[in-house]
Amino acid sequence: MLCIALNQGKAQEITLQPLDVYEQSLKAFHTQKRDAARTEYVQTNKRKWWYYLPNVGLGLTYPISQVNTGGETSLTTRARLAPSINLGTGVLANIDQTRNTQKAKLAAIDADAQFQYRVELHELRSRYEAILIEKTILKDQEITNRMENNIFANADDANRKKEIKKYL
Repeated sequence: MLCIALNQGKAQEITLQPLDVYEQSLKAFHTQKRDAARTEYVQTNKRKWWYYLPNVGLGLTYPISQVNTGGETSLTTRARLAPSINLGTGVLANIDQTRNTQKAKLAAIDADAQFQYRVELHELRSRYEAILIEKTILKDQEITNRMENNIFANADDANRKKEIKKYL
């Protein structure tokens, strides 16, 4: 935001930088702001590596075995622990959904930052042009005031010397 400072009724001379300097500063500000928002989102939504592991567990199984005893066949069951791994597509689908959500959110952060930058850039350019116009008007008024002061001083001198005659 640009402003002209006034000091007890006396205008101070403001030296404006070229518009490019202000545009580069605004761009650097919005780039840093966007990068900070992206980093914050990634860090707050980062998952630990163990979220992506398949389910591993021990299961109690009852295998059935045939036992031949003297001509008779009987089925017996014995309980024993056997490792089992369950890998469903739910974990993979969750990983894919998380990645897609993260890409969409980062794209939204980029788009919002770009929009904010363009809005503020337009505002900066408009204000810069307004200040240039105001400076031109002030310079013209200063020249006009000097000319009027010179005319008044000449008329005052002539009046003191009685060179100006009053007409009725």
